[in-house]
Amino acid sequence: MHAELQVLSPLVPTREVRFLRFCKQHAEGLWAVVDVSIDGIKDNQNGAGYMSCRRLPSGCVVQDMPNGYSK
Repeated sequence: MHAELQVLSPLVPTREVRFLRFCKQHAEGLWAVVDVSIDGIKDNQNGAGYMSCRRLPSGCVVQDMPNGYSK
């Protein structure tokens, strides 16, 4: 995935990130979603790594609720 992150300040420039998102169902109504940065993968055109922001691994667990919502 490709995303552009922006802080609500004119002093901080926007940053581009590339990451993989992995989703896995662990049980009925229970999902884990994890994002992992893929910075450092070589660019196919010139062989140089692209310079961008690196995200720390992050994720969440999503659980269906009986009322149709999720937590």
